Amino acid sequence: MRRDFPETLYVNPSIITDSNGKASIDVGMADSITEWRVSALANSADGRLGGSESGIRVFQDFFVDVNFPAALTRGDEVTFPIAVYNYLDVPQTVSIELQPGSWYTALGTTTSSLTLEPGQVTGVSFPVRVNEVGFKTLTVIATGEKKSDAVARNVRVVPDGKAFPEALSGSMGSGALTESVTFPPNAVPGSEVLYLDIFPAFLAQAVQGMDSILAEPNGCFEQTTSSAWPNVLVTEYMKATGQITPEIELKAETLMSAGYQRLLTFEHQGGGFSWFGEQDPAPFLSVTAFGIMEFADMARVHAVDEAMLARTVQWIIAQQEPDGSFKGDMSEFFSFHTSVVRNTAFTAWALASAGETGGSVQAALSYVKAELGSSSDAYTLGIVANAFAAGAPDDPELGNVLTLLDSLKRAEGDAVYWDSGDTQTNFYGGGDDATVASTALVTHALLSAGGFPSLVDGALKYLTSKKDPNGNFGSTQATIWTLRTLLLAASKGTTGAVGNLSVSVDGVQAKSVALSKAQSDVMTRIDLSNLATTGAHDVSLSFSGTGKPSYNLVAGHHLPWALVPAEPEGPLSIDVSYDKDTLFVDETVKATVTVVNNEAVTQNMVLLTLGIAPGFSVDTEDLQRYLDQGKLSKFEVTGRQLILYITALGPSATQVFDYDLQATMPVAVEDGGAEARLYYEPKKRSRARAKTLKVGQR
Repeated sequence: MRRDFPETLYVNPSIITDSNGKASIDVGMADSITEWRVSALANSADGRLGGSESGIRVFQDFFVDVNFPAALTRGDEVTFPIAVYNYLDVPQTVSIELQPGSWYTALGTTTSSLTLEPGQVTGVSFPVRVNEVGFKTLTVIATGEKKSDAVARNVRVVPDGKAFPEALSGSMGSGALTESVTFPPNAVPGSEVLYLDIFPAFLAQAVQGMDSILAEPNGCFEQTTSSAWPNVLVTEYMKATGQITPEIELKAETLMSAGYQRLLTFEHQGGGFSWFGEQDPAPFLSVTAFGIMEFADMARVHAVDEAMLARTVQWIIAQQEPDGSFKGDMSEFFSFHTSVVRNTAFTAWALASAGETGGSVQAALSYVKAELGSSSDAYTLGIVANAFAAGAPDDPELGNVLTLLDSLKRAEGDAVYWDSGDTQTNFYGGGDDATVASTALVTHALLSAGGFPSLVDGALKYLTSKKDPNGNFGSTQATIWTLRTLLLAASKGTTGAVGNLSVSVDGVQAKSVALSKAQSDVMTRIDLSNLATTGAHDVSLSFSGTGKPSYNLVAGHHLPWALVPAEPEGPLSIDVSYDKDTLFVDETVKATVTVVNNEAVTQNMVLLTLGIAPGFSVDTEDLQRYLDQGKLSKFEVTGRQLILYITALGPSATQVFDYDLQATMPVAVEDGGAEARLYYEPKKRSRARAKTLKVGQR
């Protein structure tokens, strides 16, 4: 039986030949018609070496192919085609059968008999409706007189309705604690999820961050930088501590290389980087300074073009004013320009991170020292403290700033945090996201300078409590600063947890996990979804041992759209409409997206995520026109989603985008709905309900 194999790798490092120098092995080939590359290296008993490379062409003279969507929504209906290929030199009669499955309902026949001539290709279609949530397998069996075949297609059936995720995270010492979750009686069947992630050390948080942050859209330079950075940080830390494993190193190297190559596409001629590359009128100081920090870290564990680093540093230095400040390009469209002191400190920190501690950095720090004052917000002071810790660690001003930050701390029990003083961060953040970023920056500076152990412990407790259902700490900015801080804490001697952690639900033990020093980089996930039944549940954790493990308890469910309560109006509204909802295969339908800024202030970095109904393909011609006109900064088609990036949406403005979708197969499916959000304030989002499109066969 052939299944979905996007790629296959067979490795056998120890084949022993017979006395004639020959060996035979059996290898399963996934595709019906393809060519495989074979590479071989060998050595003889007396040490002689040899090697060769060749290809194997795989050909089946009879096979079937099934076109079935990889993802559907519960309740979707699909009439999927099955192509039958008979390359035999004789005719044969073939029986086609859809293997029964409880997760779908057949809407017509599930068997068919075909007679094919030599070389003939024909097909049949079976209609089904999917009605169970989860990862499923659809199997078609073709039984012929001469040859037979079978194909399995994997499909993910997602819940209909609106998702309601929740994350309860934190850290604990020896002892016990309890978190409570509730699942409503009207949740979509099968949509309930409940699992617990356990992190024995901060390293495990960062290793998970290598994956979780990649789930975020990364269409601009800052997002791409933040997506690539965790791989750099984890690799550097694990190499420095001798904990690197071949698996993690290979994975990190692959991701770093891909991220680095993509980052280079955002560079402007003459130096500097911008949010969206050459389509922006000029490079921006903000993202260039942010990028040089990562490039400097990356250069310690991955090949980086030294000429690029040098010209980028020189481009930054060329932006410095005679008084030592870095004002930035005043055409930049966000709050990087609300504080020249902040801009200057951030740029000085970036240069110092890249190894520049000479005249430019010292002039910048002198400007900061003269202009800082005592009324700055904690976010700015955190940047200032990091700038001095990196560029002038012996300057008494560092101690003064840290003392001031100590006086600005806030407490929640034994957790400590700092907020941004109602100012927007350098990258649009506000609210809780700005508080996480501020706390991470301040804690990073405290760790860099040394001292303040109780303050650091309280801040780390706060940061580990802010993990979201996706495994991040909010936006990419908040996440990357938090991960850098957690790994710095690990490198400063913060030990991982060693002992036993027991998990129970409603008083019944569900799992016991042994935590060891040797596996401090390993996150353990405990799936509790079978216990996610209607009503309230207490999830209790009990730890005995040394150190402080952290955890992230994720619970979630979907509600049918008809039962979703009205949401309070946020900064954005979104609506998606179609010029028709019933059409035929190969016809097109026009989608119209309307996004509204409900506030009298400009909203920056707006992200629209639009569902693509299964059985439809997107025509990007209209989207390219919006890009050329500057109405869009970028668009991406990713699986079942279309992502639109809007750099800025003016006060009380409305923006409308049209694009065409072409029907490719008979379906009656949901489009998945739409979402508008402020990328750097993840909690500020609104959703449009899913709509159904029906496609018939002429």
